[in-house]
Amino acid sequence: MAVTDSNGDIVSDSNGEYTSGLITLNVVDEGYSPDNPFQGQEVTFTNDTIDAGEEYDLRRVTASEGGEVTNSQFVDTLVADEDDSVTIDTEGLEANDYFVRGGSLETQPSLSDTFEVRVQTLTTEFEDDTVEDDETTNLEIDSNRGEYSLNVSADGDLDDEELEAIFNTTGDFTVENPEDDDDEITLVDVQDSDELETNFTDIDTGEYEFTFESVDTDAEDTASIEVVAAGEGGVEFAESSYDVSQGDIAEITVELEDTQNGYVVIGDAEDDNYQANISITDGVDDADDADGEVTILFNTYTAGDDDTSVTIVEAEDEDDEAVLEDQDSDAQSLEQMLDTGDYEIISAAQDNPEDAFDNEDDVSSLLIEERTPAEMNLWRTTGDAQDDLADALDDDDEDAVEAVNTAVEDGAVTETDTIAIDAEDNSRSDILVHQITAGGLEGVLSSTDGETATEQLYEAIANVDSGADGDNATSLVLEEQNPGRNADPKTVDVSALSDTEFEDAFTVVYDDETSNYYVLLDVDELPESQLEKFEDGDEYEVEFTVQDERLLQGSGDEFEDDEHEDAYESANGSFDVEEAEADFDVNNDDEIEATATEDATVTGTANVAPSTEFSVRLRSTDDTSPRFTLTDDEVTLNDDGTFEASFDLSDQAANDTFEATFRQAAFDDQDAVDGVIVEDTTDDDSTDDDSTDDDSTDDDSTDD
Repeated sequence: MAVTDSNGDIVSDSNGEYTSGLITLNVVDEGYSPDNPFQGQEVTFTNDTIDAGEEYDLRRVTASEGGEVTNSQFVDTLVADEDDSVTIDTEGLEANDYFVRGGSLETQPSLSDTFEVRVQTLTTEFEDDTVEDDETTNLEIDSNRGEYSLNVSADGDLDDEELEAIFNTTGDFTVENPEDDDDEITLVDVQDSDELETNFTDIDTGEYEFTFESVDTDAEDTASIEVVAAGEGGVEFAESSYDVSQGDIAEITVELEDTQNGYVVIGDAEDDNYQANISITDGVDDADDADGEVTILFNTYTAGDDDTSVTIVEAEDEDDEAVLEDQDSDAQSLEQMLDTGDYEIISAAQDNPEDAFDNEDDVSSLLIEERTPAEMNLWRTTGDAQDDLADALDDDDEDAVEAVNTAVEDGAVTETDTIAIDAEDNSRSDILVHQITAGGLEGVLSSTDGETATEQLYEAIANVDSGADGDNATSLVLEEQNPGRNADPKTVDVSALSDTEFEDAFTVVYDDETSNYYVLLDVDELPESQLEKFEDGDEYEVEFTVQDERLLQGSGDEFEDDEHEDAYESANGSFDVEEAEADFDVNNDDEIEATATEDATVTGTANVAPSTEFSVRLRSTDDTSPRFTLTDDEVTLNDDGTFEASFDLSDQAANDTFEATFRQAAFDDQDAVDGVIVEDTTDDDSTDDDSTDDDSTDDDSTDD
């Protein structure tokens, strides 16, 4: 409010005092501060009618209407320590609205002239029940209050220095050490739902109960944890030995106990002129990801390359880490690939290779064997099987390998020297499967920029320099063997395809247990310029060639002159191209016969891949009555090239006619074939047989 003197001028003010002539007025800001305290905080009620030493009632609102208090209940007696204000201790007050009454104060004030007590919630819990005395763990704190401070103690079991060491780690809060208390610290400005890292390094073993108390409210909670002695830790090999073809990737699995870190050392610089020092971490980003196991992928093709941009070692699981140290050191620099032979490998829960050698936990061996030349077998399958394989690849490489093996077992992938093509609309040709068995090729492919086996093979075919003569690391060429007189053979050089064209037409699955590469080719997805090279009657040879100089040289001497090309290794396979076709089984009049039964069948043969699915449709012709159109949508070609379609023709009569066609097939453009309904002679044959048996019996009795 404004205070004026006799002249109407506002007088000066200082600390709420307004002076005019001989009169001094105290102007009081009335109300509760704060007006929404948390339980345990003090509230100051200011009103210029309050007199020091007088008693006042603290009352709890029990009913209100229209914003006015209509009923209340006595809670406590307050005594004003000074004029104009009284202090209210909210400790123990339940959540509700409260007001002060007495003297000339209102007996039933409006709700806006009350204050609300809120109760701060607080829960604290350690993420782990136990922690080793060299480890950290998280403390989860949750409250309905945004920012607050907490006093922390451990019932006198830990002094302030130990408490500060435990909690003074990371976070947006600060740690203070009250001067008047030697077994308590304060966490200042803790945020709601904070997760605090706590460090129990060098804390005595035992069980501890921590008490967390809000500095200015009644909120309090406890959290317990047991500190145990850290184990010595150990790193041991899962296998006593590991075998790998020279050039492939060795999978070396170690098991970690009571530690997340360690070392694996392959070879000995003095004995082998090679030594790989590999540090490992189980759960590199989060201790929760540690599962007690790390699998090291050691590329024997790139091993010995001192170019630090080349990957030699990595962890199989992205949650783990395997790091090759000092890759450019003399002990890891070789002029050629790592030699074949038996290499000792050691493991230890140490933080450097020197201590690992002196304090090894386990010893195993890595046997690098000579690689064998590539071989090729040709198979074929269906488009549906390829789609299933692609779905499995999206899930996991192991799922894809299992899908291939299952398809072979189920007859969906069969060895072949022929593929059938969809010459009409190029959408349902057989899928040609190249099974390339090539030990030692895994490292070359893995060293490319490709992520999947499909991308890696393309890189090796089209982009990775073999090291000499301008050739690429591998090649894949399909060449016609019967071009005719004075004609050049048609050739599909896969290296000429773009990466997109290759990935559209090819799918690659690698089985690291058998060193088999399954290279699936969908000729329908080749560019038009390449697709048109496959015609009925063509004979093709497929040649896959390993051309990589480093791989072919192995650990031997460098090639001279043309020795590199002379060392090329090729695997071949041959196949014929046929136009897809199918035939119905017919009688001497070239008609299909089907019985007038509910389980009538129509049979035939086809030259497409076994397990191919298609439809057969029967449609009535001429004066057949009742008319019918029936389709079997689930016809599957058997391993021997036969098929059987089933229909319910029980409503038809002998001599009814129909025509049969193929649908949803590479041969669905063929002309319809006429058919006729015939009587079911099964029962008649059975009767005749019984009659014959009876006659036979009668003859026997006559003879007797």
